[in-house]
Amino acid sequence: MPVENHVHFTAVKSDVYENKQHYADLNMVEEVMMRMADCKLEDNLVSKDKIQLFVPTPTFNFLFIFSHITRHFQGLVLRHLLDWVCFLKANGDKYDTEIVRKTFEGLHLALPVEVFVRLAVRLFDLPENCDPQINIKHYDKRLEDKVLEHIFNPSLSIPRPQSRFLRIFWRAAFFFHNYWFNRFIYGENAFQQISYYFRRNKFKHIFS
Repeated sequence: MPVENHVHFTAVKSDVYENKQHYADLNMVEEVMMRMADCKLEDNLVSKDKIQLFVPTPTFNFLFIFSHITRHFQGLVLRHLLDWVCFLKANGDKYDTEIVRKTFEGLHLALPVEVFVRLAVRLFDLPENCDPQINIKHYDKRLEDKVLEHIFNPSLSIPRPQSRFLRIFWRAAFFFHNYWFNRFIYGENAFQQISYYFRRNKFKHIFS
């Protein structure tokens, strides 16, 4: 029965152009999900019309839904946040917070998890127990509003210049506009982000 149109739960890649640390962390989350998928527990058994199915646990779905959202951070829209809110509203007190904490603590994804959970709790008046309370050294509450602003204003409203020369500055403006977001999601500094861009795109694309 198809659940998600990817080879892996989190569509893990080994592409040299991708952020290696980001996908290394997703690989670790993937391993936890794979172990959960192999556990056929009676609590996960659903019977309907003489057909028995083992369904994912709320803990599995927490890891899966958030990991899936990470694949869409560059095109993050309101629907992704609302999907997350709907899940937390229905399962906020059902998933295993200890497993979630142990899975994400030490990964760069821990901060995005907490920001998205706390943003959902704050905006939609969800109970506090929805928050797994992952141990994070420095939590900046301003990130919640910045993520929300990014959802409603994902890019600069500057049209692409006709001049190929001016497009260099146009692309630079986008880079600096999105720098904090890439740092937040992928944990990359400015040099890593620039290096990634040139590895992924040919130099001539700067003028396109």
